Amino acid sequence: MSSREPVFNVSEKTPIWLAAVLVVAHGISAYAPEPLRVAFREWGLLAAVNGNVDLDRGGIPNAASLLLHGLLHGDWGHVLMNSAMIAVFGVVVVKAGRFSGPSDWRGPARFFAIFCLSVIAGGLAQWGYWMALSDTGSAVGASGGASGLFAAMAWVTGGKSRLLKFGLGWAVLNVLIVTAGTIGLMPSMIAWPAHIGGYIGGALLAMVMLRPGTTPFVITR
Repeated sequence: MSSREPVFNVSEKTPIWLAAVLVVAHGISAYAPEPLRVAFREWGLLAAVNGNVDLDRGGIPNAASLLLHGLLHGDWGHVLMNSAMIAVFGVVVVKAGRFSGPSDWRGPARFFAIFCLSVIAGGLAQWGYWMALSDTGSAVGASGGASGLFAAMAWVTGGKSRLLKFGLGWAVLNVLIVTAGTIGLMPSMIAWPAHIGGYIGGALLAMVMLRPGTTPFVITR
């Protein structure tokens, strides 16, 4: 019997629950009464004005947006894409984080740590981009966390070589998307620094928290 296991399964529920939370959060931010929707944006919107990221949020700690922007999304396509990535890559990360069997709590804990810290890493990268260019912009989404889980999946399934290979592919894909947006082939630009920052953050965390090349997952039909 082969020990290889398909990625597309729901044997680990933790990533599914996180994906569900993101979908519910988007529903609230999209359809809740106006005061609640405004509160969501005040807490979670990652933003800069002329390179200044220390914005007045009416007493709300500005640094909170580094994590909370991961709860907000621009539209249903955005949240569903990120949720799908989290659900797929998260299964691998949870399993790899469990070193002593299905009851080991460290798998879900490592999954959440990589996701949350990658969201923050992506937010810091986006802030750094705006500050370097003295730019004005805003961003939302769990893409940094999803990118970090993508990096962690690459690490545990193939070690350094796959981590670098997938990282290069992820960078090229972001360049193509940005180029398509610039020339008008796509409706909007993406927060690509957050994607790259999240991937790098997830890669560094995975190298510390997880064993490389020990989870022989494959994508099957």
